[in-house]
Amino acid sequence: MNYNEDDRAQRLLDVFDFLDGQVNVSYVNNTSHIVAWHKHNLQSDYWVCLKGSFKVGLATEEDGCRFEYLSDKNPRVLEITPGIYHGYKALEPGQQKVLFRGFENGKTSFTDLDIVREADRKFVLIGEVKEQNLELPYGQRQTMETLLDNPKLKYSVGVVIWHSTPPNKHIDLEQDGYIREIWLKGKWKVIREELMFKDYYDNVIKKTAIKLGINGNKL
Repeated sequence: MNYNEDDRAQRLLDVFDFLDGQVNVSYVNNTSHIVAWHKHNLQSDYWVCLKGSFKVGLATEEDGCRFEYLSDKNPRVLEITPGIYHGYKALEPGQQKVLFRGFENGKTSFTDLDIVREADRKFVLIGEVKEQNLELPYGQRQTMETLLDNPKLKYSVGVVIWHSTPPNKHIDLEQDGYIREIWLKGKWKVIREELMFKDYYDNVIKKTAIKLGINGNKL
């Protein structure tokens, strides 16, 4: 179990680390913040409110935005499937939200994530995908750093990926993804040349996994 705190919430991450998914608990004590928008390409989220109430926004480019309300007065699980932009706002101070993340390729280790590949619990790649020239928010960066430095991991690498995909087109990292930053030995290294994500993934990450005795084909 890991702990992370930023201006959005206090979080317990990966509460039960033996699951093929991830259970997070968030304590939200600020009703002025709106945490939005992001979507996941692969994973599904399942949200439940243990205390207080939340307004949840759900949107697609085709159908626009709709809102759902989660409350401890009417407990229920809200499923957020891949491809749906989502965010939330606490309606009362001192809210608690439990998030279970399902992921089709196994265990996910990061919040607000579009791309995760993992061979097993000892090897993890954490990546954040951004439009070109956009900076990674401090809270997401801090969460990545906490998870990457997990002492249980034999090997971990974090990457910030810029993409040049036109609007309304599915992001293809093999064709349009470029490495902007790499997490090395406790700090971020800025990559100034255009290093394609596919080349880095095939020539560095997979080869490292094989050297460590992990089947690179699982990645």
